[in-house]
Amino acid sequence: MKIFANWILDVGNGNIGSVVGDESEVEILDDLLIITTDDPLSHLSRAIRLIVNKLGSNVIGATVVTDRNIGDKVYIPRMNLIPSDLRLPFKFQRRQFSLTVCFAMTINMSQGQSLSHVRLYLPKSVFTHGQFYVALSRVKSRSGLRILILNEDGNPKSSTTNVVFKEVFNNI
Repeated sequence: MKIFANWILDVGNGNIGSVVGDESEVEILDDLLIITTDDPLSHLSRAIRLIVNKLGSNVIGATVVTDRNIGDKVYIPRMNLIPSDLRLPFKFQRRQFSLTVCFAMTINMSQGQSLSHVRLYLPKSVFTHGQFYVALSRVKSRSGLRILILNEDGNPKSSTTNVVFKEVFNNI
């Protein structure tokens, strides 16, 4: 954990990578990278992603935006969940949708957040001071961070540009 924390701090301070002006090329740790050429975006999430079109009291209408069925309309009904614990002298029932909600946000909007799982998608390099550090430092542990960095052709790569203005640290 300490090695990971020090790596994030070194990224924030601009101490990692080959420096050219205010930018440095940072090699990402191998276990944090998503390096697959078949469909790298599908590895950001293990589930099918949907856009909800209609919310009813007993059914949700949505459109598939990933996987092989892109564009298909799906309907998710409410399900009755009845625990099968025989130790309870009674049975209770709960009706709910079988969904797990995920959230997406920009790097700037993530400031101040502390998250268990962060999937960082960088189709382009970050472009302002400290933005890459902010994105990396939102996660609570190394095991909760995965990074997908794409080159100009849309293929995964293992490094990205980090922008750090060292003058900011001179007056501290």
